[in-house]
Amino acid sequence: YDEEQRRIATKVKAELSEHIEAGRISGYTGNSVTTIIAPGSEFYRGPIDHQDYLTVNPDGYCEHKIIFEKWPEPELDQ
Repeated sequence: YDEEQRRIATKVKAELSEHIEAGRISGYTGNSVTTIIAPGSEFYRGPIDHQDYLTVNPDGYCEHKIIFEKWPEPELDQ
């Protein structure tokens, strides 16, 4: 990945951690985000039947719609 992708991933991980710690997201397994953001490696495209998985299978997997049906709105500094 490039620096912009790393920046976005780091920001999303921090936001998710904050929402979990504040109790704004329920149903998340654990009380912290343990995802490691590491440098990318060689990319191998998956089989054609795995492409656009959530478009083809809108109910998805891992109950992602239950956990992240709507991303919590950021709290604005007053």
